[in-house]
Amino acid sequence: MPRDPLATVVKAVDDLDTARAGISRAQDEARSVVANARDHERRARGALHAAIVQAAAAGVRQVDLVRVTGLTREAVRRIVRAGGVAAD
Repeated sequence: MPRDPLATVVKAVDDLDTARAGISRAQDEARSVVANARDHERRARGALHAAIVQAAAAGVRQVDLVRVTGLTREAVRRIVRAGGVAAD
């Protein structure tokens, strides 16, 4: 038995505090990682939309855009119209 029976309790409390702080840090880091990933997704989506509009303006058929992007015809149509390219 230790000389001071409370020493074990104090150590356990310190260990618990350290574990909780680790959880808090991990949650903060995870929030940052998710925010960065969402920002990257927004930029990538914008680049994809711009590329779709540019391709449509250059005469690429909607069916080919659907095949390459995996988007629905309606989604491609909306993107192209929002980009100012009129339907044929």
